Amino acid sequence: MVLNPFAASKRRSFGYCKLKELIGIIEDEIDCCVFILCSKKNEGKIKFLENDRTFVSDFESVLENAALIKYADAEENSMSGLQ
Repeated sequence: MVLNPFAASKRRSFGYCKLKELIGIIEDEIDCCVFILCSKKNEGKIKFLENDRTFVSDFESVLENAALIKYADAEENSMSGLQ
């Protein structure tokens, strides 16, 4: 699952506590990996959330992040056909 906690406005951004809570729910209840998108300036603020199933994106390009989202969507769509 891909999360983008740093939106264009503060109203649409996740706070640290909410982000940590969401990661816990996703890891425990949905049983999948979490990729967190962020810019280089915000990476240090959340890098310590990484573990064996949570990864902080260190991509420099919007296109690289878009590719990550595309492939995450493709995986979800391919898995839904198995049910």
